Amino acid sequence: MATVAEEIRGPIEATHNQTRDTREQQYVTDKLALEAAYHSDLHDIQTAKEAALVAAGLNPDGSIPSSTTTPAPINTVTPAITGTPTTGQVLTSSDGGWQRADSYTYQWYRDGVAISGETASTHTLVSADEGHAIKCRVTATNDEGSSFKDSNVVTPTP
Repeated sequence: MATVAEEIRGPIEATHNQTRDTREQQYVTDKLALEAAYHSDLHDIQTAKEAALVAAGLNPDGSIPSSTTTPAPINTVTPAITGTPTTGQVLTSSDGGWQRADSYTYQWYRDGVAISGETASTHTLVSADEGHAIKCRVTATNDEGSSFKDSNVVTPTP
């Protein structure tokens, strides 16, 4: 026959064991989630680091490329459109800022579609531009290649 203490201890121990098991399961779940987030963050940091090194003209591991050639130009300042965005007015795109650029070309776009013949740093707004997104793509070139960067977008009015 069980004593009173044994009768009380049984349910208490069962409750204690159940609570402990639940906490252990939650701990394992939380630990796995934390580890997954940590590894994801590490991967993102590593990817960003490698991209920054390549943008600076280095290999992804930070070493200097074995080639003696200069990489394609790298944009440092986004080109900017200036001028009054109304029909008949002239917009001008700056080159922006670039590292290792020898020359620049321009292409104006209306709603993401190249405007035929508009390849200068200026664009005179016409009625077809009204209410549409206008931007200029500046392409910088050197002996090793080309890179481009789009300007800000303006929406002309009549």
